[in-house]
Amino acid sequence: MHLNQHQIGNVSLFSKHTIQEYFLLYPLTNEEIHFESIINDNSSIQEIQGNTTVDETIVKSQLFIDGNLICNGPIEKSTIVCLGDVTINGIVNECTFFVRGSINCTSISNSFVINEHDVIVKNDVRKSEITSGGNFDGIRAVIQGSKVVVCENIFVEKVSKPTEFTQTSLIAGDKRLLREKIVQQKTKLTDFEQKIVSTKQAIEHIVKRMIQLNKLTMKFPLLDDLKLTLRQLEEKVVNQKELVASLLEQNNFPRRENFIQINSSFSDGIFIEISGTKFISIASDSGVRFKTDGENVYSLPIKQLL
Repeated sequence: MHLNQHQIGNVSLFSKHTIQEYFLLYPLTNEEIHFESIINDNSSIQEIQGNTTVDETIVKSQLFIDGNLICNGPIEKSTIVCLGDVTINGIVNECTFFVRGSINCTSISNSFVINEHDVIVKNDVRKSEITSGGNFDGIRAVIQGSKVVVCENIFVEKVSKPTEFTQTSLIAGDKRLLREKIVQQKTKLTDFEQKIVSTKQAIEHIVKRMIQLNKLTMKFPLLDDLKLTLRQLEEKVVNQKELVASLLEQNNFPRRENFIQINSSFSDGIFIEISGTKFISIASDSGVRFKTDGENVYSLPIKQLL
């Protein structure tokens, strides 16, 4: 099963390049923004600068939010790029989410979700695709006819297939998002380094011209601005190098013992993958934690974990 934002009922105006640009360049803001509802026709991107609270619902909206999002009702047929955390006290249906933080919601259906931290779902995930850089916590939730891919672990109450023709997949220990983030942050580092080179060249050009005109003692505002820009860029390069080094260290850690825990029951034919090791489930009425030894997936009854 593969979903994309053109197959799930909303028209996404965000290109992959635009989303990556937002994630790399935009900082979080501390402004507080409040709406009763946000209802549009999916015809344009609405930028919201700050932590956003919506009392009722979001419908047919293309939103870029550079803070956190709290929606106290359902979100329907929308695409949302959010740089903070997302909390939805309602159902997500026919939506696409790109979230830099965590996601906490009631239910997800017919939707496509990518985020960098944990996903918490209270009730169910149906006919959706979720890719997360953290854990999936659905400890009381049902996953049906969906694909859930996480960097860490999966907790879920029940797992099933709605029909024999619909795949349900649970994949843990997948570092794809982490590796993509490393590439993005390396790109950002290269951009800063190139800007330093061009800024130094501009400073050298101005200084040479001032020497030629014998005006080195004169105040030249543009030169001062360029020197300030250079100092700021050099600070950004130092911070960016530290971030890249930290991400590389995470990626190079010895393989963690990731697992998939299904608390009560699951049906035949559930596709399970843990750190690259694959397994097709046999139905069970009791809870199981799936793990891998690197070659095979094995199961441990939940009762033995208590």
